[in-house]
Amino acid sequence: MNDLFEDQLRTDLHTAAGQPAYGSIDPAEVIGEGRRVVRRRHRLQALGAAAAVAVIGVAGFLATDPGRTTTAPPAHRSTTAPMNRALLTLEGAGEARFLAERPAGSDEVRIMDAAGTDRPVLARLRVPDGGRPLAYTALTVRDSLVGVLSGGSQLLQVGTDGVGEETGYRSDLQPLGDDLVAFAVQFDQVGRLETLSRILWADATGMVWDTNTPLLSARFAPAGTSTLPQLLWVDSANGIWGTSDGVGGGVTERPLETWPQNSMGAFEPAGSKHPGRGTFDITGLLPFSEASGLTGTWAPGVTVVSPLQGQPLTSGDRINLTAFHAVVTTDGELPEPLLRSITFTGPDGKQHGHRYPAGSRR
Repeated sequence: MNDLFEDQLRTDLHTAAGQPAYGSIDPAEVIGEGRRVVRRRHRLQALGAAAAVAVIGVAGFLATDPGRTTTAPPAHRSTTAPMNRALLTLEGAGEARFLAERPAGSDEVRIMDAAGTDRPVLARLRVPDGGRPLAYTALTVRDSLVGVLSGGSQLLQVGTDGVGEETGYRSDLQPLGDDLVAFAVQFDQVGRLETLSRILWADATGMVWDTNTPLLSARFAPAGTSTLPQLLWVDSANGIWGTSDGVGGGVTERPLETWPQNSMGAFEPAGSKHPGRGTFDITGLLPFSEASGLTGTWAPGVTVVSPLQGQPLTSGDRINLTAFHAVVTTDGELPEPLLRSITFTGPDGKQHGHRYPAGSRR
């Protein structure tokens, strides 16, 4: 591989790191900085020092547009308007139950404590719009985070600041009418909510968001033996890239390097139809825009059930990458990397390739 392309990518990433991912996003709205590492299902490897968000009191809310004013409802609004409700339950020690309630057509969501019979209103949220599709509030009720996302969205991960610590959380997400979903998060460790640094989620189109900042994203439809879509995103401002199956677990984030690759999967348990067989999603990035004709060489024992496919990831003249994905199976555990080398046609019409070092995922 010609070092010219690697040097160019490093230059592009260095330039992009000082700029917001999209020109329309205020950099002050980006919550959480620093390099993020691998996080597992409902377990968070705490982030490095980052800007904390303000914790809003029980009676407060964080509006999706701070400059927006609330329009008074019509004086003769019907009291029989349909009501959309979502019951959010966080089971376990210190169980919490919240009711999100929104009258049809209203731009307000009421968050109530559903643990008792009185159901007091704890907070009020404005319905998110297309510009800022996340609205949330931090509640003092059992150290919980409650909010709403645009319809069809998935909550991927919630991050907190900390050094050398690990904390877990429980979450629930339920539809709230046709155009919203409500979610609730409760940390295992009391006080972690005060160090909230980001909310990672994906909308219905597969776009991944860091709180209210959209990230450069690709969504690969279920393929081969996979029954879930695979999401891939690039956070150029913080120099990381990540993958997820899009259902709130299996999130992996790594430093953004020139030829990154990752495998994510699991082995079938004893007593299953194929005990010991592993199924893996292979994802990665190529330092070229519009790479095509992707082919790979694989480790001995790998069976390809869905071949390599690519999607361009471009952001003006700052970032030009191609995301790739494949699905493979193995009979037992094999040494990394499963994908040993890759070749493709670049936008210049020439053949390019890369060999991944043995004993690593990249």
